[in-house]
Amino acid sequence: MRTVNQAKRRRIIDAAAELFAEHHYHEVRMDAIALRAGVAKGTIYLHFKDKEALYLALVEDGMDRLLEKIDASLAEVEPAERKFEVLVRESVVYFARNRYLFELVQRAESMCDSSSKGSKPNRDRFLRIVTDLVERVPGMRNRPRTRIQIAVLAFAGMMREIFLNLPQPWPDDLADHIIAHLFEGISPPGASERVDSAAADHSIN
Repeated sequence: MRTVNQAKRRRIIDAAAELFAEHHYHEVRMDAIALRAGVAKGTIYLHFKDKEALYLALVEDGMDRLLEKIDASLAEVEPAERKFEVLVRESVVYFARNRYLFELVQRAESMCDSSSKGSKPNRDRFLRIVTDLVERVPGMRNRPRTRIQIAVLAFAGMMREIFLNLPQPWPDDLADHIIAHLFEGISPPGASERVDSAAADHSIN
């Protein structure tokens, strides 16, 4: 039975992270990863069966770090609205510092078939965190399950599209914009009152 050298495994993952941040997936060669990690190419195959396995391990490692940070930070705050703020800020800061990782996550999900472990456990873990927060929001706990699921997926989808498509460098107040949109919607403050007033005037006339 082979013994995994955790220090070398860490060096390999860190080297792969640097190279995948600099180049497209198909451009990164195992030889280059070995050189960057300071190990023999054969050592990589002692830890990962191929480049895809290394790639998926890199993504899983990166997401594990983020989710552990989120879990620790959420435990320190209340109420649910404040927890949402923490979740958004931790995510923005993490992906701003690891700009390559979110794109890698998306590619990893497309690489995995239904039988692969891939990044699905971490995606499910993230959705469970968001679901718990949504259910804690006043007035949401007793809402129909479909309503809660839609809220969770809408939040996750918003975060995904922002991280993938918002041009970088991101503004320093990006988290504030996301939080404002989350709690206020697309309408500016007072817009709903103006709409209600206009509707009332129209019905009178």
